[in-house]
Amino acid sequence: MSRIAPDTKSKNPSSRFYEWEGGNTGGQFSYYDRSLTGPDGKTGANVTVKLPFAFIVLDETSTIRGWCDAHDCAIFSNEVRDTVAEPFVVKTYNGPLIAEGMYREIRDTVVAQGGRFTATVYIAYKDVDKLKIGAVQFHGAALNSWVEFRKVAGQSIYSKAVKVTGFKEGKKGSITYRTPVFALIDCSKEADDAAGLLQVELKKYHTEYFARTKTQAATPEASAPAASPAKDFRDAQSQHRSQDKPAYDEPPMQEPPPQPDADQDVPF
Repeated sequence: MSRIAPDTKSKNPSSRFYEWEGGNTGGQFSYYDRSLTGPDGKTGANVTVKLPFAFIVLDETSTIRGWCDAHDCAIFSNEVRDTVAEPFVVKTYNGPLIAEGMYREIRDTVVAQGGRFTATVYIAYKDVDKLKIGAVQFHGAALNSWVEFRKVAGQSIYSKAVKVTGFKEGKKGSITYRTPVFALIDCSKEADDAAGLLQVELKKYHTEYFARTKTQAATPEASAPAASPAKDFRDAQSQHRSQDKPAYDEPPMQEPPPQPDADQDVPF
């Protein structure tokens, strides 16, 4: 049997990357599934996820996502935990490096090229009768809603589950947009224990990921689901690039002390 080069880089364990669709006909999540056939007959299609949608938070990082019209390709960066202390390396898929540095220093350059500050919330989601690792990516007005929710939820976000119950509609100039409405809900001990095991798996991946240099971490493969090649990342970004949301690009704020939660149904 011939030798092969060892794979020393763990793949992102997320099996789905959800994104909020907040245009005037949106108000739901979607994820890209390369096993499907799209309306154009090509491999890969976006799957719409109707509300309500519940998940258990495992971790959260910050990154840059978007679409560069000048080079007709996706924009991506490494993930960071601390936007004040950790630099971003922002690249285009098949074009040049856009910027490198702390977010507040490179923000104007990134936004001008089509990049958007994005929160990647790693989650445990229910697929049939099993919890799996996924990620929800929030940017624009949806990110603003997530940040405000986290301010109220505090550390309770790691002892309960989150449910997106609906959406609110707003306008900025001539643009109508929809933002998610979040609520804290209880989850069973069985689900919490299962999510804890997934969190351990995710932590193992992140330990290796954050040990890389920022340049090594800034690859499309590092940001795509484990079963998805770089082309799928590019195609999925292409399908999302035209969403008509106003930009709110400030990094997530610090969490305040926990607040009391309202009783909700058990989702898991």
